[in-house]
Amino acid sequence: MKRLVILFVIILLAIEGKADHITGGEMYYSFLGVANNEYLYKVTLKLFMRCNSGRQFLNPTIVSIFNKGSGDRVSDVTVPLLSQQEISLNTTSPCISNPPLVCYDVGLYEFNISLPPSADGYVLASQVNYRIAGISNLNGGYGLIGATCTAEIPGASASGRSGPRHDRAEGDHRPGSCGADSAIVSRCPAAPAR
Repeated sequence: MKRLVILFVIILLAIEGKADHITGGEMYYSFLGVANNEYLYKVTLKLFMRCNSGRQFLNPTIVSIFNKGSGDRVSDVTVPLLSQQEISLNTTSPCISNPPLVCYDVGLYEFNISLPPSADGYVLASQVNYRIAGISNLNGGYGLIGATCTAEIPGASASGRSGPRHDRAEGDHRPGSCGADSAIVSRCPAAPAR
């Protein structure tokens, strides 16, 4: 009986230890120019993972490029992990009582691509198969699915532009363009004068 209890505890610990840890990410690109009738881009992928999660960022990861109109895969790019950095929120808003510990490891991937002009444009996508447990803004039954980070390069009429990028101030760790995350940012009202 004692062995059965120990086995049960070990199984429970193993299940609890299998938590999922990608909390968000973002992918964006910058237009570098035109060479040999192809558009050149620098692509950046950042993945955010809870500190001390026990997980490793994929090294390398795969970024797939698709024709936006047809959905056909154009190519897969193998991208090594360029760097990993820990970021944390050291100061909090006075609007937050009992602030949580905010700490993320950020995995950075960068690469250059050359793409021919396309009337349809392209979609760049990278997937991870683990994600933080307990995200509440996903449809029921989808709390432990992977996350897909994407960037869209517009068709030929708009090619030659850099993609949207949201610069983040130090300590600003809102969800990026990965998965179905969203953020609503608001300010709390000032306390009445006493």
